[in-house]
Amino acid sequence: MKNLSKLIATAALLLASQWAAAQTYRVDVDTRSIANQYGGVFFALGSLAGSPSIQATISHFQGASLGDIYAFDGSSGVLGSNLGLSNIGAGSYFAQQVQFGQRLQFTVDFSGDWQTSPGADGSTFKFQLFDQTFETALLGNADGDILNFSSVPGAFLQTNSSSALVAAVPEPETYALMGVGLLGMLAMRRRKVLAN
Repeated sequence: MKNLSKLIATAALLLASQWAAAQTYRVDVDTRSIANQYGGVFFALGSLAGSPSIQATISHFQGASLGDIYAFDGSSGVLGSNLGLSNIGAGSYFAQQVQFGQRLQFTVDFSGDWQTSPGADGSTFKFQLFDQTFETALLGNADGDILNFSSVPGAFLQTNSSSALVAAVPEPETYALMGVGLLGMLAMRRRKVLAN
């Protein structure tokens, strides 16, 4: 009976850890050095042929006055609420005019088959800032990227410029998994106290 309980607990923890595999990041970009300039934000998600599906949802965008949408292809939604990008087909991109000068902040959530696929490399998510003409990148690294995520099985390789702060956001399932672990430890302690 003890072994069966341990087996069930182990299976539950493994299942919960699979639920917690979603990748969510909070991004903060300091644009105060280019205050009062007009320019644009650019998001893109593309992949190599045969890469597993991946979706990026950009939400909670704040810190800039939004202007006209400059260009988009394969994206859904808008930057003021939820913007969705996908690597299906040729990928997708979205560009919108903004006024810089504050801290740009947003959350990006990645989902899709790439999390469990063994050949999950080959997809790239980029975030860039441009001048008004969308020809010159601002505040980025040598490639013009403020942020770049490249997928590998179950995770992302991240590179970002010095003007960006990126932090992983724990999913609610992660907190639930921690809670289950704490409850398990309390139950084991109680069992020991009652046995003595």
